[in-house]
Amino acid sequence: MSYNLRDGGLDGGTGSAEGWRDDTRLKAQMALLRSLRPDLLALQEAKWGLHGSSRLKQVAKWLDMTWTSLAPSNFYGCDIAVLVRESNDLAVTNERHLTGPPFVHAHADIELRVTGHVGRLHFMAGHAAPSSPTMRLAESEMVGVYRHLDVIYVADFNAAAIGEDPDVTGVDPLQVARKLDTRPAEELAAAGFCDVGAHVGDRAPTVGHTGQGQLAYRCDRIYTTLPRDRIVGYHVVQEERPLSDHRPVCADIAVGR
Repeated sequence: MSYNLRDGGLDGGTGSAEGWRDDTRLKAQMALLRSLRPDLLALQEAKWGLHGSSRLKQVAKWLDMTWTSLAPSNFYGCDIAVLVRESNDLAVTNERHLTGPPFVHAHADIELRVTGHVGRLHFMAGHAAPSSPTMRLAESEMVGVYRHLDVIYVADFNAAAIGEDPDVTGVDPLQVARKLDTRPAEELAAAGFCDVGAHVGDRAPTVGHTGQGQLAYRCDRIYTTLPRDRIVGYHVVQEERPLSDHRPVCADIAVGR
């Protein structure tokens, strides 16, 4: 699963004093995720500041997940939290986070052992540049170096997927030009990464649901380099009352069969 929490799921107040901010929305988000029981989870905008480690431990407790890591962002405190539900059949063996150029926020890389799977599986998580198509393309080019590994890659891509044609009525033209740049998605496709949502035929938008003048497109996506027959399912979580400006995305992938 991948989910951009929007401001860490916290409301009221700003800055380093986030410890006293209202976490009602975060608790509701975690209740939603707990009901879905992901084995692998990435959270973008884990904006928990100086309290990041303790907040992540609390999130893991709420979700009943056993392994956590926080990849620090270069900008605006938009850290990426990664959680794994370890078991006898799933264990973390290593972690490597890239926190410098070309990644505007960060790139998390978690190496996993999965029973029944030969070799290591990499769960990677990102949060692409919010306003620069040039940087997003560079980020995708860098991720392409992992094309020969077994990878599940999730991210808030901040740009449209291949073949999208959203309604742009009333949307800022500059935003349209920047967000509908599909070169990063094309770069991943050329490197052999499969867009899981497109593969199963589910092209539901993950943003644009919070009001008029918002661009609705598949901002949050899941990719894999695993064989296509390992993809079992995919869906975008459609909450009646959204808890973020992004919707969670889920993929079911049979790795160790």
